[in-house]
Amino acid sequence: MSSSRDGFESEKRRILDNRELWEACLKELCMRADFNKLVESFGNPEPPRLIVQGEYDVDPQVFRKLCNAPGAEADPNLLYQYVHDVCWLDDESIQPELLEVVLPKCLEMWRKDIVRMDLEHGGTVEMFWTAMARHQGFKKLLSIKQFEAVGSFISDGILDSIDLERSLSFEGMVGRTPYHWFHALGSFATVFSTLAELWEEWWSSKSSGHARGVLQYASCLMYPEYQNPIFAPWTHDRGGGPPGLWETEGHIYDRPWREENIAFLRSTLTPEYIRGSMQSAADMLDGIQLLLASTMIEEFPESELRVAVQIEELLDNLALTAMERRIGFTQ
Repeated sequence: MSSSRDGFESEKRRILDNRELWEACLKELCMRADFNKLVESFGNPEPPRLIVQGEYDVDPQVFRKLCNAPGAEADPNLLYQYVHDVCWLDDESIQPELLEVVLPKCLEMWRKDIVRMDLEHGGTVEMFWTAMARHQGFKKLLSIKQFEAVGSFISDGILDSIDLERSLSFEGMVGRTPYHWFHALGSFATVFSTLAELWEEWWSSKSSGHARGVLQYASCLMYPEYQNPIFAPWTHDRGGGPPGLWETEGHIYDRPWREENIAFLRSTLTPEYIRGSMQSAADMLDGIQLLLASTMIEEFPESELRVAVQIEELLDNLALTAMERRIGFTQ
């Protein structure tokens, strides 16, 4: 146990030591997800004069502090208390005026996590997605414009995260890895019905980061777990292995993917589509990464039957809840 913890802390220190380099990389990318535009879509809401939400032993002054924090600033520990509170409330017990002010702050906290600007608040992000799933993205509490803005912000954040991919091969799960956006993608497709737009932008491989993301996803369909050339096998100390394509971020056990998203993948994701997309992705790469992509394309004919089977298995699993999958795996 201690060796695992030591390895984690060592990797974390290495990441923090390279923070300036990572922030420079972030500045080079024109980020799609924009907090100010999100708040504008919400109508630049003012904090409510009276805060009436505060069940489950939460001091309403906690929420007052969140409201009074300027702009996107907010203590993630206070955000955790808020999303934990709404997890256990029904829609009628959530104060809409408070939600309009705090939800954009939650979304910005999530965005910083998925682009790895902040490594300290994974627990808050998990609880945030749990609340999002239980309340279906707070659709009943938001206007159509606000709800669509939330979905667009998350979609853009995921695209930003994929766009930041600079590596094509990975060992372990600590630090800047694709697992974060893989899991966010699953959560997004569980809550929102607009996967098609995100997917088509990503799989068009207009950037080298999106191209790497296409190859990472395709590898999970092409190769057995211990033969994947992109994701090294799982180890006790570092984790790793290919991501589960139906996994989510947060405690989302009782909801499958939205039917609209499954229908989109069923009509889109075919072996022919994957091979063509891999070729487009390879055209965006060079050097050792181009060599790996070319090798995957050469090996594709041998894997085509496996890919077809894996696609059907994926679609079947996406239609099940996590609890249903777990029951199925144990039978």
